[in-house]
Amino acid sequence: MYREEQFEKPKVAKYHHIIYISASAIIFILIIVDLALNRWFSYCWWDFGLIYAGTFTDFENLQNENSISDVKSDACGSLKGLIEGSCPDFCDYIDDFQSAGAVMVFSGIATLISIAACIFFHFLAFNRSAFRFRVMWVFLIMPTFWYSLGYVIYLGVGKFGDIKSTSSQRFKSENFEMKEGMILAIVVISLNVMLMAYSFIKTKRAFLS
Repeated sequence: MYREEQFEKPKVAKYHHIIYISASAIIFILIIVDLALNRWFSYCWWDFGLIYAGTFTDFENLQNENSISDVKSDACGSLKGLIEGSCPDFCDYIDDFQSAGAVMVFSGIATLISIAACIFFHFLAFNRSAFRFRVMWVFLIMPTFWYSLGYVIYLGVGKFGDIKSTSSQRFKSENFEMKEGMILAIVVISLNVMLMAYSFIKTKRAFLS
């Protein structure tokens, strides 16, 4: 007598899905916070975010700045001689800062979309035991890929390693220094790597046919 064998997909405890979804939600929030931070680094007389920039000095001519574009307009116009006297080649760097920020914003948005997709598919797998998605491994990689790639390109485009020292004796200008945004980005990438490893070990097989 013919007997059809039933092949069941590997069972995954539901709490693994809950852990993945919860951890992903936390990382999602951290990325939003990271992208919104106004201080990714400081240099010369300014704090720089991905789009935002503002001075930490009391110079009256620099008090109305809210973006890197504003800083460029002020620092590389009539004040260029003064600025570059304290911060050599500042107006060459500012374009790099602006481009690097745009790259990181794009990468961050791509990461958020990838995380949202992963959460959605894990939610389906949690609620529907028959759900299959054989290419899920691609989506599991995407959050780590996008944010890591964005950060590497951000560092490369920003050319932070090439920034010259300031004349700190003049008007108390400051050398380049990493701030909360850059540090949190490293934390987010580390968390993404750990969550990706967890998903490959614990949840990926739930999507196999």
